[in-house]
Amino acid sequence: MNIVEHLLAHNLTISFAESITGGLLASSLIDYPKASKVIKESYVVYSNEAKHRILDVKYDTIDKYDVVSVEVAQEMVIGLSKVTKAKICVSTTGYASYDKENGRDTGIVCYAILYNGNIISEEVTINKSRNEVRNTLKDLIFNKIIEIIEWYSLFYLKLYYTPIGYRNGGKIMDDCCKNKYRTEEEKHNLTVRLNRITGQINGIKNMINEDRYCYDIIVQLEASIKGLKKIQNDMLKNHISTCVKTAISNGDETILEEIKELLKLSWKKYIK
Repeated sequence: MNIVEHLLAHNLTISFAESITGGLLASSLIDYPKASKVIKESYVVYSNEAKHRILDVKYDTIDKYDVVSVEVAQEMVIGLSKVTKAKICVSTTGYASYDKENGRDTGIVCYAILYNGNIISEEVTINKSRNEVRNTLKDLIFNKIIEIIEWYSLFYLKLYYTPIGYRNGGKIMDDCCKNKYRTEEEKHNLTVRLNRITGQINGIKNMINEDRYCYDIIVQLEASIKGLKKIQNDMLKNHISTCVKTAISNGDETILEEIKELLKLSWKKYIK
C-alpha cells in the first residue's frame, strides 16, 4: 500500500508545511490516485517571515534554536494543524546546501509529524547532494507516516476485533498472559535472540577491558540496542494482537491506558 492508500484506509487527511522540501511532499503525494480525498491544502513556507505569518512560528524560537531545529519544526506543525485541521500534519526545515553564515553542513534536516495529539520530531543528517537530500527526506517522512499509522491502528482500530475462541469472561488478563499466546517455538526464538545479544554484550565488555578503539565499541553497542528494540517491538505487537484484543472484547478498556504508555515508550525518542 502506498501512503495515499494508507490514509484512505484509516479515513485520514494530511497537510504539509514545507521549507527545505519546497512542495515536494505535497506534489509527490498528489502523484498517487485519489490524493484529492486526503489532501486539501498545504504550504511552502521557505522564508522565516512566511513561517511566522502563516504558521505563527515565533521569531524568538528561530533566534534561539536556529530556523533548522526540531523546535522550529514543532512550532511549524502546531501552526499548520491550527490552520488546516488535517488529522496528520507534517513540517520540514533544513539545509540542503552548505550554510556559510551559520557554518552548518549540507543535509542537516528536521521534520515534525503531528498525529493523534503527539508530535514526533527528529533531526537527521543526510550526506548527499541538494536534490538527493530532499528526495531522501521525502521517502523518510512518507515511510515514517505509514509506520505511525500502522502503530496507532493497532491500538485504536484493530483492538475491537474479537479473536476467535476468546469471547468468555473470567480473569482476562491473568488468563491471556500466562503463555497462552506464546508457543514453545516462540519462547525458544526469543531466548535465542536474547542469548545472542547477551553474547554481544559480553564481547563489548571484553573490548572495553582490552582498551579497544571507542568507535568499534560504540558500533557494537548500537547493534545490541537495535536487537533489543526489535525484540521489544515484536513482543509489543504480540501483546496487542492477543492480550489486549482479548481484554477489549470482554469489555475491559482499562488496558488502553497501559497501551498508551507503551506507545509513548516505543516512540520515546521522537515524541514531544
